[in-house]
Amino acid sequence: MCRRDRHWRGIGLAILQGCVAQSAGSVIAVDTQDEKLQLAKNLGATHLINAKAEDPVAGVYELTGGRGVDFAFEAIGLKETIEQVLAMLGRRGTAVLVGMPPQGVLFEADPLTIAAFEQRIVGSNYGSTNAAVDFPRLAELAERGHIDLASMVTCRIKLDEINDAFAAMERGEGIRTVIMYD
Repeated sequence: MCRRDRHWRGIGLAILQGCVAQSAGSVIAVDTQDEKLQLAKNLGATHLINAKAEDPVAGVYELTGGRGVDFAFEAIGLKETIEQVLAMLGRRGTAVLVGMPPQGVLFEADPLTIAAFEQRIVGSNYGSTNAAVDFPRLAELAERGHIDLASMVTCRIKLDEINDAFAAMERGEGIRTVIMYD
């Protein structure tokens, strides 16, 4: 059974849960969909910004008293959102680029600001995961209730339905699909 009415990706929600599991003080979720923002709140976000309703950079600065954030994660791979996370950084902040843009997408950054405020831009491919170490830790976090994997599963399919699942993914539907081998 699939919840195909939701057009969500799971990367941002996974990042959010990682931040919560690591006891981040404030976790600001930015999205354009109120339903996804509500799920982010249910998963531990302390603040929500609807980027359709307000400028996300201004919203972050308002929430942080003008300081900016220590870490900003870009999860969808768009030039605009990459530039927004860079603009949200405070002094010594780190922008983590997780979303994968198409090859050749370039973004603008002010090198003087990055140097003067000692900011960092880092990439992350597949969560920069060491599967042998990280997967057991993630399983343990899930077992202890520190991360909620079940809420991210929006579809369970049989192997012969895999093409339908890929088509739904292309349309941006669902968060995570699990293949059932029974």
